[in-house]
Amino acid sequence: METKVLKTNTAVVIAIGPFLDLTDGVTPETAMTVTNITCEMYKETDTGSAPTRTALTLTASGGSNDMVHITSDIAGFYSFELTANDLNFLGRATLVFTDDDVCRQVVLPLLVIPAISFDQFGSLVGIGNVEIDSEYDGNDWRYLTTGGVGIDDATVKVYLKSEYDVGVYTLRASSVTGTDGTWGPVYLNTGLTYTVVFYKSGVYGPDNLEITI
Repeated sequence: METKVLKTNTAVVIAIGPFLDLTDGVTPETAMTVTNITCEMYKETDTGSAPTRTALTLTASGGSNDMVHITSDIAGFYSFELTANDLNFLGRATLVFTDDDVCRQVVLPLLVIPAISFDQFGSLVGIGNVEIDSEYDGNDWRYLTTGGVGIDDATVKVYLKSEYDVGVYTLRASSVTGTDGTWGPVYLNTGLTYTVVFYKSGVYGPDNLEITI
């Protein structure tokens, strides 16, 4: 399973799974009693000390570590809540979910990084819920010359239009164009309008494009 990158000292809800039947290892478990699951976090903080183990108490609602089946899921995935205190460290960690009577063990690697590093990481590719590129949903958002030739190695910066229009330039994602003017992928949120700024220093731009996801 891919490592999830999380921000230190920041509460978060993540997806965890798939939880699969103990016997056949294939059938998704979509109605587990989460309070019967043992959850452990093993932390490696690279401080010269040995890794540590912390037990997390799972709850269905109203607790610090709520775990709830994701609506309409058919693959055995659950939402899982981590508190800011759970992530009050820097370094690697592993979450292990075990119910020996119901499902196969689920293991999730984590990397907890400083807030400034996480925010910079997000500004590179974005942290939205939809993958966007220059051909998203049948559009042609390539960066082209007036003659229709792709501009390569140009910088692409994405801002919220509502912020950009009032002089707030919080970077939401960035990319670089390929030889044919294509760019992406970046990750943006649906229902929002963005201002995409293209430029190649000293040669082209800046040029703006408004896109609605």
